[in-house]
Amino acid sequence: MIFCIAHGRYLFKNPSPRILCVTMKDINHVFDYQPFHYELSGLASDYVRLLKMALSLFEQNRASAVWRLLERAERCNPNVAIELVLLRAKALERCHYFSEAFDVVESAYQLHANRPEIQQYLLRLHAKLLPKHAEQAFTLARLTLHQKNDWQSIIIALQILKQLQLNPVGACHYDGTAITGWLLDSNILPALTVTLDDADFKLTPYLTTPFLHQQGFGSGRDGFSLTVSADCFKVIRIHLNGLDLVGSPLYLNTERLQNTSQTTAITPHVNTRVTASKSPVIDIIIPVYKGLKETKACFNALLSAKNIIAYRIIVIDDASPEPLLVDFLRELHAKNRIELIQLPVNIGFVGAVNQGLRASCHNDVILLNADTCVHGDWLDRLHAVAYRSERIGSVTPLSNNAELLSFPIPMQVAAMPEPAMLAKMDTILAQQHGINAIEIPSGVGFCWYIKRSCLNEVGLLDDVLIERGYGEDTDFCLRAAAKGWKNVCASNVFVAHAGNVSFGISKKHLVAKNLARIHERYPEHEAQYNDFLTTAPLTPIYNALQRAILPDYAAKATALVVLPAILPDAISHDIIRALDTRNRHSVYYLAIAQTTQANYRITLSSSNSNEPLSLTYTWPTDGSVLWHDLRAAGFKAIKIHALVGWPESILNGLCLLGIPYHIILHDYSAYCLQSTLLKAKAVCTISVVDDASCVACVSEQGCKNTAYSHPKALRDFSVQLFQKAETITVASADAAQRHRAYFPNSHFKIDRRAIKQAAALGIKQPTAVINTDIVRFAVFFAATAEQGFFNVLALARLLARQRSPIELIVLGTSWDDQALFATGKAWITGPVAKADVADLLRLYGCRLALHLAPWPEIDGLAWQMAQLAGLPLAAPELGIYKELLDENLGDIRLSLNKTLEEWLQIMLRPAQLSAVA
Repeated sequence: MIFCIAHGRYLFKNPSPRILCVTMKDINHVFDYQPFHYELSGLASDYVRLLKMALSLFEQNRASAVWRLLERAERCNPNVAIELVLLRAKALERCHYFSEAFDVVESAYQLHANRPEIQQYLLRLHAKLLPKHAEQAFTLARLTLHQKNDWQSIIIALQILKQLQLNPVGACHYDGTAITGWLLDSNILPALTVTLDDADFKLTPYLTTPFLHQQGFGSGRDGFSLTVSADCFKVIRIHLNGLDLVGSPLYLNTERLQNTSQTTAITPHVNTRVTASKSPVIDIIIPVYKGLKETKACFNALLSAKNIIAYRIIVIDDASPEPLLVDFLRELHAKNRIELIQLPVNIGFVGAVNQGLRASCHNDVILLNADTCVHGDWLDRLHAVAYRSERIGSVTPLSNNAELLSFPIPMQVAAMPEPAMLAKMDTILAQQHGINAIEIPSGVGFCWYIKRSCLNEVGLLDDVLIERGYGEDTDFCLRAAAKGWKNVCASNVFVAHAGNVSFGISKKHLVAKNLARIHERYPEHEAQYNDFLTTAPLTPIYNALQRAILPDYAAKATALVVLPAILPDAISHDIIRALDTRNRHSVYYLAIAQTTQANYRITLSSSNSNEPLSLTYTWPTDGSVLWHDLRAAGFKAIKIHALVGWPESILNGLCLLGIPYHIILHDYSAYCLQSTLLKAKAVCTISVVDDASCVACVSEQGCKNTAYSHPKALRDFSVQLFQKAETITVASADAAQRHRAYFPNSHFKIDRRAIKQAAALGIKQPTAVINTDIVRFAVFFAATAEQGFFNVLALARLLARQRSPIELIVLGTSWDDQALFATGKAWITGPVAKADVADLLRLYGCRLALHLAPWPEIDGLAWQMAQLAGLPLAAPELGIYKELLDENLGDIRLSLNKTLEEWLQIMLRPAQLSAVA
């Protein structure tokens, strides 16, 4: 549900379809140019009102209100209409936040690359961010010229290329009869070179170019035209000093292209125990463009692998710009290890693969990226899976980087395993029993086995639909599926894949554009893909593999970290995780979530991104498996970060593993059933409270730690837990004193280093004020009563009554958004991650952080967030804040014996505001 301060009403209650009554003129006025096209008829009625509201605010020159309103809408509903996303970007742009606007539009472009108006907007922002965005702008500008987009986009692209002062700026196109093109400022540049296969000719543009000249580009006579027969030539390059025009090279007869390259047939590579005459031959096709180190590693692994099946390696050098890489390939070719096809010009991944497929002619093929690493008899296993069924057309192995087949989490790229770990993982998979051919919606081209019979029926990769690379595998597999072929995963093969070596910065544009074309041609594919991810047939295989390699990875870890079970928001979760990742060693996290009254989901994962592990257990069903895995991991220590929310049986089990354990207390759940010491209208004293008072408190307020019906049972268990702990740590002297009253025989260590080091991880950024008439205070936590929501609400109402110039910015969500919005003095951003905090506060122009929690906190999370954002903090002198607040740094101590009105006066002191403005 969304509330707009400007109009005083709520949005997003019960969306229903309605035609939008907003004209194209209204929207085009906002974007300052024509035409900005929208498909609006399908928007829900609440989106309609929100869009009208945004346009109205634009008319009032209130751009800051627009981006705030639309950002919250998107944070609360990530599937918000793209029209609203772009309007938010425009509002950011009008507030001169060009980088932020660019990030918004670029994200929209990744999802809607087929929308020319989005690409046009992205070009405009690139132009404003030059020279900072020089490389990205150059890539997108040339792509725009190549696509021959609308004339407005072309003009912006030309402006970018001219501003970058990169020559040549020009394009060419072949229509089957003639090559036409243009070169800006041809009158002051050398003549173009036209390379017809191997022969060079000079060409000086001479045709008039009135459109370009009218827009202020070129000499007015920058065009050219050549009549060319496709039967006469294979490749034509049009270039200036070796730099091609957009659209060059032009391929007139690609089927014969490899005839111009260096090729020599080689004898198939076979195992010495098997004769080639009795073994099938598989052609391994490897396009190469960049990455000497990765390519060497790929060939070293490939040529040292042990396979029975004979194979031939066909390498396509796609006009590599790296001389050392070219020399390496030629050396392998000279040693008769590979068949080498050297293309005279770069034609992109799809074109290069098709050259290899044509050279293969009769054999099954494997398309292998040059940044992969194979192991053992990988080829034999892929071949065996391919022939498990006559209708299997393609086979893809598992990998760390293989989209829906990525290990351990599909659609997430994991680090490429080291050779020794790759060998172990692949060997483990090779020894698995049972079905290893799992049907998948599409193969993945990093390592992709295709049967010749399937290839003959389906045809080559589509180099018209797919530009240069990314998406060609999906298109082929969907064409094959339409003809009855199956695409399967070989779950007994693991091939490591680095990824992104050849394409570099242009990848995101290629991916966005090609995927948009795939979805347009195959609208049913997305549902098939999502269904595979939902059913997750690879989960048992992934879990077995993770358990097998867990001891190898965990041996490098320092500890198993038991995370708090109850965390009120994402920011708290991020901070707690940061506490144990400061040293060079990794740690493993054990997290819990209650699924039913008696069942829990427990996850085990590594803090190190180079250790791809994410195991899930159901408690108590998988209890024996969990204990087995934790023992096998061999952790050196266990750090228990909280007690509440973890079943006593699990905490007991952790203590019985025989591993030294440490307890880090973040609240008072060791002896308080509320965890925060809060009574109805007060905080419990430092001295011991009798059990009868605690029981009365629970009957009045309820109980957070539902595992215990009586405080004595909780405290008895805590005594037992504390007795065997190596250390019990708290971050504040106040918390230590309170715990000692209940546990006099336990030693409580005070350590604030973790808090201060976690805060130091942030990068302080200078704040910028959007509206100097409004003073904005950041409120990091207001999701629960314990985080101070009701104090924040009372303050907001007081600000409204006094018509104060202060506005509260609540990051994340609150206990009651509607009540805060209704004051007119608070804005709630919606869900926020820790990484976004500093940027958001800079955009909102906050001058002071405010935290009004009513209980004696131990961790000082608000202080950490204030440090992260470079803001002073105002907080009550309670708990750890008595120790953390530093008036010399602008922090404000709010005395407990003063009223809310007095606190407000303290925070409004001119000296304080000038110190932090």
